[in-house]
Amino acid sequence: GQLATACTCSGLAIVSGESLSTALAQHPTVFDRLFVSMVRAGEAAGALDTVLRQLAVSLERTSVIRRKVRSAMAYPAAIFVMVVVIVVAMLVFVVPVFEGIYEDLGGTLPLPTRLLITGSDLLTSQLPLVFAGTLAVGLGVRAWRASSAGRNQWDRIKLRLPLIGSLLHKTAMARLGRTLAVLTRSGVPVMESLRITAETTGNAVVSDAVLDAMNGVGRGERLAANLARHPVVPAMVVQLVAVGEETGSLDSMLEVLGTTYETEVETAVTGLASLIEPVLMAFIGLIVGAMVISLYLPMFRIVDVVQ
Repeated sequence: GQLATACTCSGLAIVSGESLSTALAQHPTVFDRLFVSMVRAGEAAGALDTVLRQLAVSLERTSVIRRKVRSAMAYPAAIFVMVVVIVVAMLVFVVPVFEGIYEDLGGTLPLPTRLLITGSDLLTSQLPLVFAGTLAVGLGVRAWRASSAGRNQWDRIKLRLPLIGSLLHKTAMARLGRTLAVLTRSGVPVMESLRITAETTGNAVVSDAVLDAMNGVGRGERLAANLARHPVVPAMVVQLVAVGEETGSLDSMLEVLGTTYETEVETAVTGLASLIEPVLMAFIGLIVGAMVISLYLPMFRIVDVVQ
């Protein structure tokens, strides 16, 4: 597909006299800035084979982490969709049956039952309006998330989510450490390395912290001191970066940082998988159980209901 076309076009560009990095840069949808910058640095240093091996390892590790995080997120999303389907099905098909029974009996229904019947009536009588409203809200949220302020706020909210927030934070730190380590080790200038790293963290809050640190480095300040000003950057990250700057082994410290957080992500995914299943089952039971109890509550007061 796109990769084969990009490789073919790049090969033709190289034959015509262009460098590999220049040829790859013409296909940004296939080869991102990280890839192109590392290839360019490898060409300048005469160590393209070494840089490409480092890049391959980095991309493979990043891909593994991304798959594990997506797998951990997919299960809660599927459960949420299932809960919505169950609730809608009960409101549309089950509740109206009980509503007819209770109308024949007469009497005053308990408040939970009245609320459930009201919700069912609204959903069944205004189904097109409910659908249109849901679609409008979804499109509005999508547009808000696409904006700079909305994306920043959304990513900030994600970091505060129970269970998942910690996993997303560790994933962003793993990407920061791994990407910056590979770039600095490959000889990419530090300002360009920080700019590219900010684009690959996967979280706008972390990206803003890296970009602010980049501006500080541009003024001649230490990277660790600038990162320390942002609460989203853990103290361990700041300490490792500070040690790397002091000892002249920043790439090695960043490699340790990336590996450490990648291990923590794998551990967190395993723990989340074992913890989230009973939590979600309890959530489903709570929602469905509350609806069933609300439906059958008048049955326990049949003497008061029948007049």
